[in-house]
Amino acid sequence: MRTSRNRKAFSGSVGLSPATSLAQIVAQRTANKETVTADSVDSADYFSHLRNPRNPRSTVGAEKSSRAATILRDTDIFKNCATGTRAFTMIEIAISLAIIGFALVAILGILPLGMNAQRDNRQETIVNQDASILMDAVHNGERGLDDLTNYVVGITNYSRDFSRAGDPGPLNAWGYTIRGSTLNGSPSNPQYPLTNGYTIIGLLSTPKLVPHPSGVGYFSNHVVAVFRSLSGPAGEKPPQLNPTMQELALTYRVIADVSGYSTNFYESSWTNYTLGVSPNDTASRSNYMAVVRTLQTNLHDLRLTFLWPVLPSGKLGSGRQVYRTMVAGRLTNDPPLTPFWFVQPRTYF
Repeated sequence: MRTSRNRKAFSGSVGLSPATSLAQIVAQRTANKETVTADSVDSADYFSHLRNPRNPRSTVGAEKSSRAATILRDTDIFKNCATGTRAFTMIEIAISLAIIGFALVAILGILPLGMNAQRDNRQETIVNQDASILMDAVHNGERGLDDLTNYVVGITNYSRDFSRAGDPGPLNAWGYTIRGSTLNGSPSNPQYPLTNGYTIIGLLSTPKLVPHPSGVGYFSNHVVAVFRSLSGPAGEKPPQLNPTMQELALTYRVIADVSGYSTNFYESSWTNYTLGVSPNDTASRSNYMAVVRTLQTNLHDLRLTFLWPVLPSGKLGSGRQVYRTMVAGRLTNDPPLTPFWFVQPRTYF
């Protein structure tokens, strides 16, 4: 009976049921932007008088504390507060790291492709700029480009002697560098070092086919030159003499081909005459032959093939570009019986 009277007195003193009082406490704390948990409400507000030994109504503390805590956990306010403080689990963190790792692997796989594309574009731009300089020099027969000695590495002419019947003779390799010239690996006599632009352009202008001095047979020439890039970063250019810095420059190979004009068409009536042909017909036929001879003498096909890069091992990369043009003018051996040839664009014969 005493316990029942204490409960009634407690309810009358509070004025509300335990559940209602607890809801009001939670609402007040929420309005004050305080964190609402079961422990904070239980210990600070509602159950303090139940657990206070000085409170005569503490005999109902255990039962009312259990009921109030159950009611508090069932409210939407408690659920919302508990959900807002939830963190990532280990499984979610592992999945996130796996996604980031997959993206990084994809980026690292594409990065070398982009760097290779940038390198190839840079090298192709340098070759295009250098090709215009060398093409103009050979086309115009220029003799004063002495600055080319800073960029040429060496020039080699692979020459083979052919008989009138087209039978090949021995192959000779003529090598030219700044220090001197060689024939099949031995010093040649006389020496032709690459000490000026005259010798460099003169060798690049060597015709593909040169008649033998005796008038019988001909020489077939294959001219190959190695250059360091004429254009590019200033740190790689003269007066830079550091071999390590010079190796950073793009090195490429140039195959020079200067061939006379030729045609697949040939009319036998131009030269094969029969008896009884009138003088006018003879002159008309011979004129065609004269035109062909004039074109063969004064018109030339210039072709420069660029191969790059030349690796330190001597092997070639995948870069390749061919530049071609027609050159009009006389091709002369200057001075005679030397390996130097020049196009004279204003001289014809």
